Amino acid sequence: MQIHRLFQIVYILLGQEQTTAAELAEKLEVSVRTIYRDIEILSGAGIPLYGLQGKGGGIRLMDTFTLDRSFFSESEQNEILYALRSLQATGAADESSVIEKIGGLFRKTGTNWIEIDFSPWSTGFGTHEIFTLLKNAIFGQKEITFTYYNTSGEKTGRTAIPVKLFFKSRSWYVYAFCTTRQDWRFFKISRMKDISVLPEKPAGRVPSVPRFENEEKIPYTEVRLELLFKAECAFRVYDEFDPLSVTQLADGSLRVSVAFPDDSWVCSYLLSYGDSVTVLSPEHIAARLLEQAEKVSEKYKNISET
Repeated sequence: MQIHRLFQIVYILLGQEQTTAAELAEKLEVSVRTIYRDIEILSGAGIPLYGLQGKGGGIRLMDTFTLDRSFFSESEQNEILYALRSLQATGAADESSVIEKIGGLFRKTGTNWIEIDFSPWSTGFGTHEIFTLLKNAIFGQKEITFTYYNTSGEKTGRTAIPVKLFFKSRSWYVYAFCTTRQDWRFFKISRMKDISVLPEKPAGRVPSVPRFENEEKIPYTEVRLELLFKAECAFRVYDEFDPLSVTQLADGSLRVSVAFPDDSWVCSYLLSYGDSVTVLSPEHIAARLLEQAEKVSEKYKNISET
C-alpha cells in the first residue's frame, strides 16, 4: 500500500508544479504526518524533492526531474492522451487515474480537453457494465456466454472468445471466435443479452485472428431507394445519411438517394419517420410500406372500437 502511495505522490508532483502536504494528505486519504514520512522516504531514495516554507510554499520536484519521455514526439504524446480519453468512454481505462499519470509523465496540462461518450442519453442501458465485462474477457482471454438476437429476430445462446471491440456506423460490435458456430463472427453489442464471463480460459488453441472486411457474414440484397423528406426533419436526415446523398430542394425538402438491405428492417426504419418521408422509388418498397401502415392503422382502429 505504501509503495503504491509513494508512486502516486511522484505522479502528482510530475503533473503539477507544487502542492502542499495537506493537499496530498486529502487526496490520498492519509494524515499529514504520513505524507511527511513518505516525503522523507522518497528523498532518501534519491527523488529530488524540496520544500518551500511560508506563505505560498509547498512541496515540489526539481524542474530537471522527469521520467524519460523523449521517445515520444509532441504529436505522439497528444495521440496517446486522446486514445486514453476514448478508452475511458468504454470503461477500458480506470476512471481518470491513467490519464492523470500519463499527463504527468508528459508534463501535459489540460488533458481533459475532450469528452467522449458512446452511450445513449437514456439511463439504465448498462453500457459501462457491458464494456467492462467485454474488456475483462478480452484482456483475460476468457470465453463469454450470452443470448443473441440476429437481424431476423432469432434468439440463440452463444459461447465465444472476444478479441476486439469495433465501432462502425454509430454502433458497437465485438469481434469474436464463436465456439458455438466454430467460426469468426461480429456480434452487435446492443443485441447481446445476459453476458457473462466464464472463469476458466478456453481449452485448446484459439485460431489466429483473420483479417476482417464486413461486420456480419449474412448475405443480403441491396435496394436503391429515392426518398423525399419534409424540411422539418432535416436535423435527423443529416444525422443519419451521408451528406453527399442529400439534395435540398427549393422548398426546403430533402431528396435522398441511398442503398439499404432489401428486408423487413427497411419498412421499420422508414415508418419511424411517420408522414415526414415519401418513397419515390422503388414501387415495391412503397407498396410494402403502405401495407405496414394499413396494418398499424387497422390495429389501432380495432383498439378504439373495443
